Amino acid sequence: MIREVEPEHLSSVSRVYKGDIETIVSKALSKERTRRYQSASEFSADIHRYLTNQPVLARPASAWYQVSKLAKRHKMTAVGISIASAGVVLGLGVAIWQLNRALTAEADLQDKNTQLATSLENEEKQRKRAEDVLEKLRSFTGMLGDFEEAIRRLEGATSARRVLAENSLAVLRELAEAGETFPWIREDIAKASLSMGEISLVGSETLPIAESSFQMGSDLYEALLTEQPDQLEYKLGGIRAKLGLSAVMLRKGSTQAAAALSSEAELECALLIQQYPGAQSPLEVRFLVLIQRSSVLRYQARFTDALAGYQEAKELARSLSESDLEAKDAFVRAARGEAVVLDDLGRSDEAGEAYAEALETSRSFVASYPRDAIGKHRLIELLYFVAERQEQSGMDAEALVLHQERLSLATNLADADQDNEAALVAVVTSHDAISHAQLELGQTELAERSAQSFLAAARLMADEDPTDLIKHRRVALAEELLGDISREPIVQAARDLANDEAPDAARVLEVTDQLNIALTKYASAYSTIEWLETMDSDSVEFARDAVRVQVKLARTYELLGRLEAAGNPADEAERAYLVSVSKYEKLDQLNALTNPERDLWARTLRNLGTGALNRGEGALAAQRFEEADAIYPRARADIIARKAAAYDLAGENQKARELASQVLEMLEANPDTRRGDWLREQMNMILTPEPLP
Repeated sequence: MIREVEPEHLSSVSRVYKGDIETIVSKALSKERTRRYQSASEFSADIHRYLTNQPVLARPASAWYQVSKLAKRHKMTAVGISIASAGVVLGLGVAIWQLNRALTAEADLQDKNTQLATSLENEEKQRKRAEDVLEKLRSFTGMLGDFEEAIRRLEGATSARRVLAENSLAVLRELAEAGETFPWIREDIAKASLSMGEISLVGSETLPIAESSFQMGSDLYEALLTEQPDQLEYKLGGIRAKLGLSAVMLRKGSTQAAAALSSEAELECALLIQQYPGAQSPLEVRFLVLIQRSSVLRYQARFTDALAGYQEAKELARSLSESDLEAKDAFVRAARGEAVVLDDLGRSDEAGEAYAEALETSRSFVASYPRDAIGKHRLIELLYFVAERQEQSGMDAEALVLHQERLSLATNLADADQDNEAALVAVVTSHDAISHAQLELGQTELAERSAQSFLAAARLMADEDPTDLIKHRRVALAEELLGDISREPIVQAARDLANDEAPDAARVLEVTDQLNIALTKYASAYSTIEWLETMDSDSVEFARDAVRVQVKLARTYELLGRLEAAGNPADEAERAYLVSVSKYEKLDQLNALTNPERDLWARTLRNLGTGALNRGEGALAAQRFEEADAIYPRARADIIARKAAAYDLAGENQKARELASQVLEMLEANPDTRRGDWLREQMNMILTPEPLP
């Protein structure tokens, strides 16, 4: 049993024996001979080693075991070494910790550098994408501009041009407001602004848009020139912007501002021609400058200077390429301007030749470019000028043919483009002119049909834009024209019936009904004009319209009075004449009266004086006649005779006799004076009154 079973370890009895003692005892009691001490001296030597803190042979001599024994033999040294080792370990630990921190920081820095590099790479990609987008956008807006320029003159393209210009401006402005400062953005905005100005220049209602657009273009080109002062395109753009602003100012009636702008443009263009000899683009702008400058000079009544400008523009346009559409168009404009100014100068024969040349050239232009809307507009304007000139010469039949040609052109333009305001206006005014010409030619039924077309077109335009006063004015003019068509053909018939001692009752009724229709039309026209005056009390045109319609109302009431129509025509005529007088006074306050209008004002006052005389109000009649003479004196026997009768009725006999003697002297000098015998009889009665009974 003892030989078979391994003895218990001493450490199981007490942990004090654990270690070398337990190892020595276990080796000594080992069951295997080869594992026991081979002799007592070995056993004794191992015990001695234990006691002297040397490694025992009973266990493997590991490095750590030998170190521990060494430490026991040299305790103080071991303590120092331990402390030093602890310091070293601690220092090493700190160093390792710091190294770890440094490595971590380096790793973080590396990560951040990697992230920054990635971010910069992404930003570069985004910047590149943004530049690509801007470049594509530039190409797109450039394409829009090229497309707008390509269709600028095309028939039916007004709305397309407006959409293109508006969209281009919107995109470009948004870029500018977002802080993009690329020069091409401002350059394209400037170009689009000029296009928008040209489109908006055609109508009075879009004139504010034209002004702001041209001003924007002018400001932008000026700013671009501060950065690139030698850029010819910018200089020409600035000149075009000034010409556009000059045209706007001229249409607004600001002649002085228009003249200043056109003078600046002329000076700048002359300098460019000197700086760039042989370049065609400054010359193309030159004839535009000449035409605008000449237009301003004509409005300033500087007709000789205007004529020279138009003639120079003609020669310049003729010298450029015959295939140059703009040059041909400029020639037509210059030829028309030359003709108009020759008329202003009283050189009628030369004006007629110039009009014929301009008309032939303009018709040829339209035939060569049948889809060119601007060319058609030029011809429409020219036809109006020539027709008006023929009407003034009594050539109503010839004028009618031109008005009808004008209507056909304008209708084609309007049908092709409902947004072409100028074409729609030309349709309306052509119907107006045709109706007047037909009325002059005695074509009453045709005139009425044309006037109804005029009214329908005018109402349609006014309904589409209720705030446009000019469109409402055309409605009033159409109604006035219909009143004229009802009244004018029967004026002489009404006078004949009034002088007939036994007039035909049926005919009187027919004429009376016709005059009442005229009254209705005139009253409707005046109602519109009255409203227009409340909207714009300073308008000279509205005041003139009011005067004209009120005078027509008064004269129509007078005719009804002479026909002894029902109601109080004389009282109504009096009221209408009084309204006319107030309107003439308003025009006088606005310094807008012409000499013919002063004559009409005086005639209106004399009509009021005659009405007072017929009512036996001598003092009032004399007052009216004196007022009329102060405004526009007329040395006619019948006028002075009425004044003499008024003073005689008022009891101012001396004044009456002086005037009566003057009338008799005039009749003696001109014995064929109309109603001379009756006037002599009346004046002799004043000079030799019957004695009182």
